[in-house]
Amino acid sequence: MSQNVKDIIRAIAGPATDNLFVAKVVMLDENTCTVESGDMLYSDVQLFSSNVPGNLLIKPALNSRVLVADLSNGLRRRLCLIKVDEVQLIELKQDKLQFTIDAQSGTLQLNAQGVSLGKILAELMQLLRQFKVNVLAPNAPSGPPTPDVVTKLIELEQNIKTLLP
Repeated sequence: MSQNVKDIIRAIAGPATDNLFVAKVVMLDENTCTVESGDMLYSDVQLFSSNVPGNLLIKPALNSRVLVADLSNGLRRRLCLIKVDEVQLIELKQDKLQFTIDAQSGTLQLNAQGVSLGKILAELMQLLRQFKVNVLAPNAPSGPPTPDVVTKLIELEQNIKTLLP
């Protein structure tokens, strides 16, 4: 294409817009954040791809770098995070599954169908502290677990299979 044709196309189309830009997170809310890019502050940058919260929330850490998409074609009116370099919180809620990583508190939560990993591990520790076996005779090797321990082991196994099939 000749240079004149390219110039004519650029004149008709207008200046190229930058629909993606890198910014720094300066403030966080529940579903939005405020970012700084150059000398400009942009508030109400969505953490979800629409105004309605979805099933996956990724909150960036304060002062971290993010990639922002301008969904208003260069007008900078509707902005959404599409890439996060440092994470403060990841939360997935889908049907009966909930998975949360909270980097700020250093915690992990995993729940599926009403069963939580934390609860299962707490039950396991309690069971280990109370573990009893049958003793058939003095100085004899220990026998199988007592019936109440077997019942608790079966419940624990079912919960583990529910959470981690």
